[in-house]
Amino acid sequence: MNIEYNQIFPSGVATKEAFCNRDEERRILARNIKSGRHTLLVAPRRYGKSSLVKKVIDEQKVPSGEADLFVAIDEHRVQQRILSGVNAIIKSIKSPVAMKLEIVAQYFYSISSKLTVGVKGLQLTFDADVESDPATNILDILSALEVLLKKKNKKAVLFIDEIQIIGKLKNACAIEGAIRSVAQTSTHLFLVFSGSRRHLVNEMFNDDDRPLYKLCEQIALERISAESYQKHLSALSVLKWPTTMPPNVIEHILSITKRHPYYVNRLCFELWQRDKMPGINDVETD
Repeated sequence: MNIEYNQIFPSGVATKEAFCNRDEERRILARNIKSGRHTLLVAPRRYGKSSLVKKVIDEQKVPSGEADLFVAIDEHRVQQRILSGVNAIIKSIKSPVAMKLEIVAQYFYSISSKLTVGVKGLQLTFDADVESDPATNILDILSALEVLLKKKNKKAVLFIDEIQIIGKLKNACAIEGAIRSVAQTSTHLFLVFSGSRRHLVNEMFNDDDRPLYKLCEQIALERISAESYQKHLSALSVLKWPTTMPPNVIEHILSITKRHPYYVNRLCFELWQRDKMPGINDVETD
């Protein structure tokens, strides 16, 4: 059988048959999205946070956008990434661009915002005055999105990845305050945050002096269980070889990788390209 190994053992987001377990976390996150509860996922990098969020959003079939802050080095980059995620949500709403533009533009006109709303092809654009404050702009654009969603009677999810980046910025509290101002009153826009630096995330969400204090339900992602991985890798082995991989070989894979999702996928990517079913010695070699 012709297998695309980078799809069943991806180095990035896991989808379809590559996704392993996380049943309880999926249930909680899906419940939260349905009930409008903002959620924070905490786990080390490459633990599957993005895969989990995207899996649930896809299952719930809800409009969504992502703001990946990993490469955001200052307040303006954070603003740009959040605007990009908001734009993705707006584009996904099935309405004429002119209608969406009018609703959003009316909001900005009403508050005399320094953000200029325009349209380029099928994409809404938001141009900020060079002297405008990023925290104020973020407040305005998130508020405008909430207005649009209410007008269209739609609910949407904005996924803000690596949220701890904001906590390291000079004007962190201002941006955190802008996010909280919208989040605590929104009825149609739901926020899902993820963070990989536990101590920084704890300071942001569990310190009562910070704006995001107790804003979200928090989910700590643990390592996927050995039992779940046994079932997962056994099923995937059948796609490649005539039989399932021996349990002791899978146990050895999980022992070497310590069940870290990134290293499990990296090792299995190599093993699954062998013509013959690998044994323990092959696991050691790869």
